[in-house]
Amino acid sequence: MSIAIVTPWRDHPELVEEFFSAIEVGKPDQLIVVDDGSSPALGFAAHRLDTPSGFCAASNAGLALVECEAVVFLNNDIAALRESCLQEYRDRIQSGVIIGPLRYDAHGNVDGVQYPYVDGWAMGMTTADARRLGGWDETYDQAGPAYFSDNAFSFQARMNGMTLRELRPGLRHKGGQTGGRGEAFENAIRTNQPLFARQVHDALRAE
Repeated sequence: MSIAIVTPWRDHPELVEEFFSAIEVGKPDQLIVVDDGSSPALGFAAHRLDTPSGFCAASNAGLALVECEAVVFLNNDIAALRESCLQEYRDRIQSGVIIGPLRYDAHGNVDGVQYPYVDGWAMGMTTADARRLGGWDETYDQAGPAYFSDNAFSFQARMNGMTLRELRPGLRHKGGQTGGRGEAFENAIRTNQPLFARQVHDALRAE
């Protein structure tokens, strides 16, 4: 199965070395780095958004360029742990399934129910499924860091009959390198958590 990596990227040149070392180990059939309005522009990006638009918008711009059967949305703040890091996705991606680090935690809690989700830093699926779902919900970009967008993606997938499946890839996620902290982080949480809850409520009422 041919596989593409889609990585949104804004600034953070310090992440380049380990990211590309991981890509060299994984050997994807296609690498699409989307420059989300970095200053200066990223010379290694396949596509550039001149205005910073957010993780979801940049991911969708990359998805539109995918020419492979499968896609892995991969953050830039990663490092390889095993040479098989990408082969693990090739071996397990199939139609109707999203794979990656599967989480059941308070981040997916709505009214006391913990909705499972695949963590968005390393989420893989067939390209056809990603496009059928409409990609990422860009509403989650409006508050800044797109927290809860992976919750929304996973929930939407399950509502469309897809299965979430655990894969702990041979990659290390550094975490917190690009999303920021402080007021930007707090504002995104305050805005996007109730947004996710409303989407769950609306979907359940519509059933």
